[in-house]
Amino acid sequence: MPTFHERLATVALLTGPLLLLACGEAGAGPPRTDREEAAPAHPRGPLVPVARYREGDEATAARLREVLRSAGIESEALGSSGDTLGAPREHAARARVVLALAVRTEELEATVLPEPEPPPEAAARFRLVARPTELTMAERAGFRLAVEVTNGGAEALDPEIHRGTFTVNGARSTVAELAFSNGAQAPGWEALAPGATASMERALGEALFEAPGTYLIRYAREGAEPASVRVTVRE
Repeated sequence: MPTFHERLATVALLTGPLLLLACGEAGAGPPRTDREEAAPAHPRGPLVPVARYREGDEATAARLREVLRSAGIESEALGSSGDTLGAPREHAARARVVLALAVRTEELEATVLPEPEPPPEAAARFRLVARPTELTMAERAGFRLAVEVTNGGAEALDPEIHRGTFTVNGARSTVAELAFSNGAQAPGWEALAPGATASMERALGEALFEAPGTYLIRYAREGAEPASVRVTVRE
C-alpha cells in the first residue's frame, strides 16, 4: 500500500495548478524556480487556525505538525486549551490542503478548519487627537483632547460615543467618559453622513494628568477599532 508521502506526492502532481492557485490567492507569491530556495515560514509570524484536534491528544497534534513540517510549513498550538493548530497566514491555504489529505488517509481524529470569514469593516472610525502632546504641569489647563469620528459606511450613523470606554494608562477614566457623553456635540454628530468626519473636544488636562509622566489615552467601543494617543507631561 502506498505510504502517506507517496500519496501526497501523487496528489501534488495531479492538483498542482489548484495548489498554486490557492497559495496565490493567500498571498504566498509566485511559484519558485529551480534556482530559488523555498522561503522558510517564520514561526513567530502571524498565525491563523488551520486544524482542531481533541484537547490533550498530543499524538495527533504532533503528527499534524510533522505533516506540515514535511511540506515546509511551520506551525504551533494556538490558545490556552491547546486544541488548535496554527500556521502562518501566507501558507494557510496550502496547509489546509496538506492536512486534509493527512486526516483522510491516516484517519486522524482532527478537523481541518475552513478559511475564516473576514471581519466586517467598522462603519465608525474613531481617532483621538491631543493638543498638545507634550506639556508641563503648569500648562495642563490649556490641554484639549479631541475625538474624531469618520463614517466609513454607506448610511448615516450615530457614533454613540457613550457606548465606549476611555482608559488612561490602562485604568478606566469615568471623567473622560462623562465629559464626552455630555455637553455640546459637533453639528451632524448624531446623524453623520457617509464619508463625513465630525469632531468634539474637551479640556481635560487637569483632570487626567495628576503628576508628571507619560500617559496613554485610549478609547474603545464595541464594533469599532480602538483609538489611542500618547501624551507626555513634564514638571
